[in-house]
Amino acid sequence: PGEGILSTLPGGRYGKMTGTSQATAFVSGIAALLLSKQPSLNPVQLKELIIRHTVPAISLRGKIASAGKVDAYQAILALNPNPKSSLPLRKTASSKK
Repeated sequence: PGEGILSTLPGGRYGKMTGTSQATAFVSGIAALLLSKQPSLNPVQLKELIIRHTVPAISLRGKIASAGKVDAYQAILALNPNPKSSLPLRKTASSKK
């Protein structure tokens, strides 16, 4: 999680960093996005939505709970599985099978 993320460094520099502290911003951002669309979600529901709607990554299997990379788009779609909006659907690894 959080591998090779471009981040700010001391002295006004930028560099790639790795670790859970780098991944936290992505996960908390997705949680905030989900809550903006459905404020009644509780922490357990948020966690479940984020973990269940990831892009599978073989390199993460057995290392993290989701065995995949977070996917904000799929998590938002999960809130309304039959959207009547103009959001274009995209193919995911699971939908190509």
